[in-house]
Amino acid sequence: MERRNVKVSKRNPGRDGAGMRGAVFLALTLLCVALTVFFTGLTAFGRSRTPRREDVYFQQWEREYKSEISSFLEGQGYRNSGISLLYCEEISQEGTIREYTVWISHKKLLSLEAQEREKLFGQIARMASLEENCRLDVRLLV
Repeated sequence: MERRNVKVSKRNPGRDGAGMRGAVFLALTLLCVALTVFFTGLTAFGRSRTPRREDVYFQQWEREYKSEISSFLEGQGYRNSGISLLYCEEISQEGTIREYTVWISHKKLLSLEAQEREKLFGQIARMASLEENCRLDVRLLV
Protein backbone atom coordinates (compact mmCIF):
# COMPACT_ATOMS: atom_id res chain seq x y z
CA MET A 1 0.00 0.00 0.00
CA GLU A 2 1.16 3.35 -0.97
CA ARG A 3 0.92 6.26 1.39
CA ARG A 4 0.24 9.75 0.13
CA ASN A 5 0.67 12.99 1.99
CA VAL A 6 -2.59 14.87 1.89
CA LYS A 7 -2.91 18.37 3.30
CA VAL A 8 -6.11 19.05 5.11
CA SER A 9 -7.31 22.61 5.00
CA LYS A 10 -8.71 24.03 8.19
CA ARG A 11 -11.03 26.29 6.24
CA ASN A 12 -14.32 25.09 4.98
CA PRO A 13 -13.80 24.09 1.40
CA GLY A 14 -15.73 26.22 -1.11
CA ARG A 15 -16.41 29.20 1.20
CA ASP A 16 -13.13 31.11 0.84
CA GLY A 17 -14.03 33.92 3.32
CA ALA A 18 -17.57 34.43 2.06
CA GLY A 19 -18.86 34.62 5.63
CA MET A 20 -16.59 37.54 6.46
CA ARG A 21 -17.44 39.40 3.25
CA GLY A 22 -21.14 38.91 3.90
CA ALA A 23 -20.83 40.30 7.40
CA VAL A 24 -18.92 43.37 6.16
CA PHE A 25 -21.49 43.93 3.39
CA LEU A 26 -24.34 43.67 5.88
CA ALA A 27 -22.64 46.10 8.29
CA LEU A 28 -22.03 48.66 5.52
CA THR A 29 -25.61 48.34 4.29
CA LEU A 30 -26.98 48.94 7.80
CA LEU A 31 -24.66 51.93 8.23
CA CYS A 32 -25.89 53.47 4.97
CA VAL A 33 -29.52 52.97 5.96
CA ALA A 34 -28.90 54.49 9.40
CA LEU A 35 -27.14 57.55 7.89
CA THR A 36 -29.93 58.04 5.35
CA VAL A 37 -32.58 57.97 8.08
CA PHE A 38 -30.53 60.33 10.27
CA PHE A 39 -29.92 62.96 7.57
CA THR A 40 -33.49 62.76 6.26
CA GLY A 41 -34.78 63.39 9.76
CA LEU A 42 -32.32 66.22 10.29
CA THR A 43 -33.40 67.92 7.06
CA ALA A 44 -37.09 67.51 7.85
CA PHE A 45 -36.54 68.91 11.35
CA GLY A 46 -34.82 71.99 9.93
CA ARG A 47 -37.68 72.68 7.52
CA SER A 48 -40.43 72.16 10.06
CA ARG A 49 -39.23 75.02 12.25
CA THR A 50 -42.23 77.18 12.87
CA PRO A 51 -41.44 80.85 12.43
CA ARG A 52 -41.60 83.07 15.46
CA ARG A 53 -44.56 85.39 15.68
CA GLU A 54 -42.12 88.30 15.39
CA ASP A 55 -40.74 86.92 12.11
CA VAL A 56 -44.23 86.68 10.62
CA TYR A 57 -44.95 90.29 11.64
CA PHE A 58 -41.76 91.59 10.03
CA GLN A 59 -42.30 89.56 6.83
CA GLN A 60 -45.71 91.18 6.44
CA TRP A 61 -44.25 94.61 7.19
CA GLU A 62 -41.49 94.10 4.61
CA ARG A 63 -44.00 93.19 1.87
CA GLU A 64 -46.15 96.22 2.63
CA TYR A 65 -43.18 98.59 2.83
CA LYS A 66 -41.78 97.43 -0.51
CA SER A 67 -45.20 97.95 -2.07
CA GLU A 68 -45.38 101.48 -0.61
CA ILE A 69 -41.92 102.30 -1.95
CA SER A 70 -42.84 101.01 -5.38
CA SER A 71 -46.03 103.09 -5.49
CA PHE A 72 -44.19 106.17 -4.24
CA LEU A 73 -41.41 105.86 -6.82
CA GLU A 74 -43.91 105.28 -9.60
CA GLY A 75 -45.71 108.49 -8.57
CA GLN A 76 -42.37 110.34 -8.71
CA GLY A 77 -41.75 109.16 -12.29
CA TYR A 78 -39.48 106.20 -11.52
CA ARG A 79 -41.66 103.43 -12.86
CA ASN A 80 -40.43 99.82 -12.69
CA SER A 81 -37.76 100.59 -10.12
CA GLY A 82 -35.86 97.65 -8.74
CA ILE A 83 -36.34 97.43 -4.98
CA SER A 84 -34.55 95.04 -2.65
CA LEU A 85 -35.08 95.06 1.07
CA LEU A 86 -32.40 93.24 3.03
CA TYR A 87 -32.06 92.88 6.76
CA CYS A 88 -29.62 91.54 9.24
CA GLU A 89 -29.96 91.00 12.94
CA GLU A 90 -27.44 92.43 15.33
CA ILE A 91 -27.53 90.67 18.67
CA SER A 92 -26.17 92.56 21.64
CA GLN A 93 -26.65 92.67 25.40
CA GLU A 94 -29.50 95.14 24.98
CA GLY A 95 -31.36 92.78 22.64
CA THR A 96 -31.77 92.10 18.96
CA ILE A 97 -31.67 94.99 16.48
CA ARG A 98 -32.98 94.51 12.94
CA GLU A 99 -31.04 96.59 10.47
CA TYR A 100 -32.68 97.10 7.08
CA THR A 101 -31.07 98.27 3.87
CA VAL A 102 -33.29 99.33 0.98
CA TRP A 103 -31.52 99.06 -2.37
CA ILE A 104 -33.19 100.98 -5.21
CA SER A 105 -32.22 100.69 -8.84
CA HIS A 106 -33.45 102.93 -11.65
CA LYS A 107 -31.62 104.48 -14.57
CA LYS A 108 -33.03 107.97 -13.94
CA LEU A 109 -31.85 107.98 -10.32
CA LEU A 110 -28.25 107.95 -11.52
CA SER A 111 -28.72 111.31 -13.24
CA LEU A 112 -30.10 113.02 -10.11
CA GLU A 113 -27.92 115.41 -8.16
CA ALA A 114 -26.71 113.93 -4.87
CA GLN A 115 -28.80 116.42 -2.87
CA GLU A 116 -32.01 115.55 -4.76
CA ARG A 117 -31.31 111.85 -4.40
CA GLU A 118 -30.76 112.20 -0.63
CA LYS A 119 -34.05 114.11 -0.34
CA LEU A 120 -35.89 111.32 -2.21
CA PHE A 121 -34.23 108.62 -0.10
CA GLY A 122 -35.09 110.57 3.06
CA GLN A 123 -38.76 110.54 2.06
CA ILE A 124 -38.57 106.78 1.49
CA ALA A 125 -36.93 106.26 4.89
CA ARG A 126 -39.62 108.34 6.65
CA MET A 127 -42.35 106.18 5.05
CA ALA A 128 -41.20 103.25 7.18
CA SER A 129 -43.04 102.81 10.45
CA LEU A 130 -40.17 101.15 12.28
CA GLU A 131 -40.15 99.52 15.67
CA GLU A 132 -37.71 100.96 18.18
CA ASN A 133 -35.33 98.02 17.70
CA CYS A 134 -34.94 98.66 13.94
CA ARG A 135 -32.69 100.79 11.77
CA LEU A 136 -33.09 101.67 8.09
CA ASP A 137 -30.72 102.81 5.37
CA VAL A 138 -31.73 103.62 1.77
CA ARG A 139 -29.11 103.24 -0.96
CA LEU A 140 -28.81 103.45 -4.71
CA LEU A 141 -27.88 100.23 -6.46
CA VAL A 142 -25.64 101.12 -9.37
